[in-house]
Amino acid sequence: MKMKTHFAKLLALLIGVSSLSGCATIFGGSTYYAHVEVPGKHAAKIIYQGNDVGHGSATIKVKRAHANRFSVLIRQEGCEDRVFSYHSRALRGWALLGTLITWTGVTATGIPLPFGLAVDLASGALWKPNIREKGVFKDNFKNFRYVIDYSSCEDEEKKDENPTYIEVIYLKNGSVVRGIILEQIPNVQVKIKTVDENIFVYKMDEVEKITKEIQPKSKVKYID
Repeated sequence: MKMKTHFAKLLALLIGVSSLSGCATIFGGSTYYAHVEVPGKHAAKIIYQGNDVGHGSATIKVKRAHANRFSVLIRQEGCEDRVFSYHSRALRGWALLGTLITWTGVTATGIPLPFGLAVDLASGALWKPNIREKGVFKDNFKNFRYVIDYSSCEDEEKKDENPTYIEVIYLKNGSVVRGIILEQIPNVQVKIKTVDENIFVYKMDEVEKITKEIQPKSKVKYID
């Protein structure tokens, strides 16, 4: 009979606990706000879970339990798409301590029952982003900043230090021919081999001007 009484009390306690919350769940909740910033790239799209959530900066509501699985894709015209992922999370130390101190009960048999810890673990409220990861900063317990270095455009421009030039003939009829000049006789004619291996000869009275331009590099675009 005594064992049944203890079991009934424990069951009643567990039922009551189901409506309670832990310290971490109350102070901070099970989510946080990720403020994503892409300095110097105001036009860069920030894509989270397939959705365009901002340009240059965005605020995203994230589950604390998923802090070690948070990732965004950055996209800008003329630049390569890049995915930035974060793979670690940290315990909210003070919240854990508060939960253990204030939300721990005692059963009829004197056994401590940390019901608050169970609630916080179930909700994921005990977790937060790890500020030791590169680019992650804490503003307060509810708000974290992710500063992203998306400098691929500048890097590509720096690599193009030795550009390739192409010769261009502008004709008086408005046509433009690009390629390599094979022969040029002043005041008579000019012979040019185009980029698609065709050869043309033009009289100089047909020519408006002859210049050299940087040959543009072809870019491969990836479509999701």
